[in-house]
Amino acid sequence: MKGTDDLNDIRIYQIEIQGRADEDDLNAIVPLHMTVIQGDAQSTLFLVRTDQSGLVGLLRTLHGRGLVLLSVHS
Repeated sequence: MKGTDDLNDIRIYQIEIQGRADEDDLNAIVPLHMTVIQGDAQSTLFLVRTDQSGLVGLLRTLHGRGLVLLSVHS
């Protein structure tokens, strides 16, 4: 079982959302800096550096903005 320190570890997460999204537009709606690494009409893949709490907040924000989450990897 993981300890609470693991929950606070900063990691780089790769998140894929449905459709095309502009890096500047994404960064304007969330408090974390995101870097788009790939994007086309089908999906946008970006990286973000945060702990698990930040990741949960980010996912809630993206979902609340109507973006469809396709995948999340660390």
